[in-house]
Amino acid sequence: MKQYSDVTICAAKDLRARGYTYREICSYLNEKIPKSTLNGWIRDIPTPPWYQEKISKLSQTNIKRIHELAAVKNKSILEQRLREIRSRNVSLINIVDRPVAKLILSTLYWCEGNKYPSSKYLKFGNSDPKMISLFITLLRLCYELDESKFRMTVQCRADQDQTMLSKYWKEITGIPSSQHYNPRIDSRSIGKPTQKLNYHGVCVIDFFDSDLQCELQFTGELLGSPDSINLVKNQIK
Repeated sequence: MKQYSDVTICAAKDLRARGYTYREICSYLNEKIPKSTLNGWIRDIPTPPWYQEKISKLSQTNIKRIHELAAVKNKSILEQRLREIRSRNVSLINIVDRPVAKLILSTLYWCEGNKYPSSKYLKFGNSDPKMISLFITLLRLCYELDESKFRMTVQCRADQDQTMLSKYWKEITGIPSSQHYNPRIDSRSIGKPTQKLNYHGVCVIDFFDSDLQCELQFTGELLGSPDSINLVKNQIK
């Protein structure tokens, strides 16, 4: 066992009386002193009145640091899991043919589109540009469309640049400006700054064809019917 000089021991006791912690004492003395050894020297040394408050603050700081480190580690683990999930499923894109594309399109519309008879034409809206891009791409691939029947509306917050948003969604959808309705501002957002900098509002696509609307809607609903679900179960077994 390492022997320590009386000078070191006295210095440790003095530092303790001045409110130094175990770690601070070792750091100040530039010594790696076992906690049990150091405790034997200083356990009877009274600490300043403010010492417990100092320990409490240090504990809170340490807890915060532990939480921050855990958050970084958890984020890294999550990102790795997401990479593995993407890697396992990316090949599924290779099996998408026209019938599968139509089923995907119908499912999207069943989830997010306006339904007949409350609406008498196709209407689909979302704030996710990937969702909008996928929907309108599949719509154009699965059907021969009269592009003049398209209309587009941007629903946005009061403090957003409407011209910029219209241009942004025009690039996503390929719907010309002449077929854009005036942007619609959410009155609830007046006087409230937009917090999400990458939020581009909601893009609403109209297509004036009730037959196409019904086909997408009812095909999507058909997928959720008990007969269809049982058929899918049997095919996947």
